[in-house]
Amino acid sequence: MMGCSLAVNFKEHWQIIGVDTSADNLRFALSEKYIHETLLMERAIAISNIVILATPADITLQLIPSVLDASNANTVVMDICSTKQTICQSIAHHPHRSRFVATHPMAGTEKSGSRFTTANLFEGKRIAFCEPEKSSGKALWVANNLAKQLRMIPFYISPEQHDKIMAQVSHLPQATAYCLSNAISNSKELLEWTGTGFESTTRLAKSEAAIWLPILFQNKINIAVAIRKLIENLEATIDALETDDYIAMHGMISRANTLQKKMEQVKQPKK
Repeated sequence: MMGCSLAVNFKEHWQIIGVDTSADNLRFALSEKYIHETLLMERAIAISNIVILATPADITLQLIPSVLDASNANTVVMDICSTKQTICQSIAHHPHRSRFVATHPMAGTEKSGSRFTTANLFEGKRIAFCEPEKSSGKALWVANNLAKQLRMIPFYISPEQHDKIMAQVSHLPQATAYCLSNAISNSKELLEWTGTGFESTTRLAKSEAAIWLPILFQNKINIAVAIRKLIENLEATIDALETDDYIAMHGMISRANTLQKKMEQVKQPKK
């Protein structure tokens, strides 16, 4: 989904080569003209100017060293994973580190696969660039121009700070959606009563384990801190309910209301 959503934005200006272990994904991407051709990875890298790894975090971690090994002086390699510290550390001493740009576009959905390609998925969203000082000037220029073509907003941040932020605003909501889904009975009678509130708060639980297991474990320390903070809030809610403490409960709701309003304000486009 992410790879083809990128491809549809670049296909008019670039020859797009698709590489995937899923033959179904490749056939569909070709039939929909998201990509122009398919090749084996080694051949694709050898003739490409830009290589974008749109793979799960654990697969990306495995692939980056060999992709950089196969690259040449004119190749720019990028990844789009939502974890950055482990990935950046894995190639810190690679002789071709300067050809790599660590990026994370803050875009996506709970769906996966080329059938869920979305052309405007990235428009107006942030994109993180991590360790730009370790990328060559050419590699950064290419990555920035791709972000500009996607109409994304670039931000430069350290891998450590990136992962701490993602643990709170991306990875915690994902883990919470799984837990909330697992907290209720799966009886047909109960599920028939679920409404928009439950559906909206558990939407992320549709995301597949293959995508999220490596993310959760690569950023486990930061996510565990975020989950403990959530548990503190849940325990405070239990205490307020069990002691009929309306003032404490009102305070928790009011603080949440204030945060939501502030989030809406900072999300408003600048004039």
